[in-house]
Amino acid sequence: MECSQNTQLEKKLLNLSQQFTNFSQLGTLVVFGISLLVIFIHLGGQESFFTVIVSKLPEILNLVVVLYVTCVPEGLPLALGVSLSFSVFKMYQKDKILIRNLESPEAMGKIQEICCGKTGILTKGEMKV
Repeated sequence: MECSQNTQLEKKLLNLSQQFTNFSQLGTLVVFGISLLVIFIHLGGQESFFTVIVSKLPEILNLVVVLYVTCVPEGLPLALGVSLSFSVFKMYQKDKILIRNLESPEAMGKIQEICCGKTGILTKGEMKV
């Protein structure tokens, strides 16, 4: 059995997802650093450093984790699969077009010309662009 490779759309979405992940990591590190800097500025010698860090660090870590989790798009490939499935189902309902592979609509979107005989029938049974 042949293993299917990622389509161009899937490759682009994986790349976009990786960029979102990198950006969210950088953003959460910046937020963490700024939060620690704000704690050091507001410390001002009134309380001991250890008690302030112990009391504020769980809040800061909670904020950083929430920011990171909301920024990482783990559902992006899932959303692609659901949207392709929905469009294939609609094509079958409306036009009675049966599509076996979800990658086919993406490949059909790239076609510029279809060469066929004068009766409109594809003679070889395969489409080449």
